[in-house]
Amino acid sequence: MASTQMNVRIDADIKRSGDAAFARAGHTPTDVVRKVWEFAARNEHDVDAIREALAVLDPPTDEDERQRKLGALQAFREEMGDWRRRIGIERSSDEVIPSIDVDYRELREEYWNEKHGC
Repeated sequence: MASTQMNVRIDADIKRSGDAAFARAGHTPTDVVRKVWEFAARNEHDVDAIREALAVLDPPTDEDERQRKLGALQAFREEMGDWRRRIGIERSSDEVIPSIDVDYRELREEYWNEKHGC
């Protein structure tokens, strides 16, 4: 198999610390780079798997987390709207929703179970 050489620029302190950590774990920097590229090659048609693997290495910023939460909230609102339409409940945008004493943990658990067929 033909091989190629890669050159990467990285902060010297990070390189020293990373090399030491990999050595303690029994790997060389070359081993680590090979494993990352082999993973990418095995999952070349599953970019979500690659994104998820790299996300572990690159924790989200506060803004990323904010956007993720806003996206999840919007998806929830859309799903609730679909659910209301399916069961025939229509609500106008100016309608006031009455206050109800709800255990939100229980409600969230019921929603999760219904969504995932538990």
